[in-house]
Amino acid sequence: MVQLEKPKQKWVWSQVLGLIAITVALVAFRLTLFNVQSGDYLEYLRDWYERIRSLGGLAALHHQVGNYAVPYQFLIALFTYLPLRNLYLYKALSVTFDIVFAVYSAKLIHRVKPKLNFLVPYTLILALPTVILNSSAWGQADSIYTAWLMVALWYLMNHQNNRALIFFGVALAFKLQAILLLPFFFYVYWARRDYRHWYQFGWIPVTVYAMNLPGFLAGRSLLTPLTIYAGQTSDYKELALNIANFPKFLQLAFPTAVLDHYELLKRGLMVLTCLILLAGFWYLRRLDLTPQRFMMVATWSFWTCTMFLPSMHDRYSYFVMVMLAIVALLDRRMIGVALVSIGISTVLYLRYLLNADAAINLWPLAIIQIINYCGFTAGTFLHPQPEYLHSFRSITTD
Repeated sequence: MVQLEKPKQKWVWSQVLGLIAITVALVAFRLTLFNVQSGDYLEYLRDWYERIRSLGGLAALHHQVGNYAVPYQFLIALFTYLPLRNLYLYKALSVTFDIVFAVYSAKLIHRVKPKLNFLVPYTLILALPTVILNSSAWGQADSIYTAWLMVALWYLMNHQNNRALIFFGVALAFKLQAILLLPFFFYVYWARRDYRHWYQFGWIPVTVYAMNLPGFLAGRSLLTPLTIYAGQTSDYKELALNIANFPKFLQLAFPTAVLDHYELLKRGLMVLTCLILLAGFWYLRRLDLTPQRFMMVATWSFWTCTMFLPSMHDRYSYFVMVMLAIVALLDRRMIGVALVSIGISTVLYLRYLLNADAAINLWPLAIIQIINYCGFTAGTFLHPQPEYLHSFRSITTD
């Protein structure tokens, strides 16, 4: 027995050392981009830091600085007490959460394919160009809410619903974009026929308000979480920004009509999105919610929102690109879809970071991405998935 334990210990140590080596290498690569100052940093993030510092750090939580949520403002306030350049602090925070969601992405994949070495998905996710550029060049915080969404998906897949909804609430407390995964949560309850536990969704507002506690203690209104997000929904008055999706196709193909009928199209696209999701979930509810289908439908649900909802922009598809990479590891027939989508998203990131709007035409990219989405949709609904036959319909609540 001792002889059997030694090879196992060696394997575990090789995995740990491999994990450390990969993490160090990919973090070191990220450090080479830490001096990049994106437009968002120069126009918003730097000014937010300076204003929060001038208002007294944590004392600034009494005021709304910028348009991000209170939990993120709280972290910026903590930055002001550290003797480091704020540009590096923003990026170090995001890179930390890169690692967190890479770990949970790998755990999700390992849950579906136990024979796949953990280091493979971990390395793939941490090395995605959109992930690297978002945190290390752009200095944005999309890795934060994505990390919490991955934790939420982990618990939801394993039928620990209360924990899943609590972590979903944490994600939503940081970024409004997290709400685009909420329809998938509804679908899972529907598919599992867990009609008796809808009250568990109450954990979401409870968690959001708990995450805003530093602001409330500083004297902020109890309506603050709602007013911040309500303000964000009116930030953009365009049908689509720097993104390859259906509204952007309409905007480029019919510019005059879009300008003349913006409000009507905006409402129409919202209704269309709801109808597509409802029709899709209605069909999928009849199929076994296997682990692989769980991941594919989560991806399809979020992607449907970013593909058809108005006022989306490049970073809103961040979570989708991570999920597509995961799905590609689970189903090799989705590798092409993932490569094309991640490639297009990377081009859009570079289009913004390099200020290359005139050099890159979004119209062909939008058409390609729409076709790509349709291909993924077909795979999600028609793929028989014979290798994973056990059902996830049975429910055990925590």
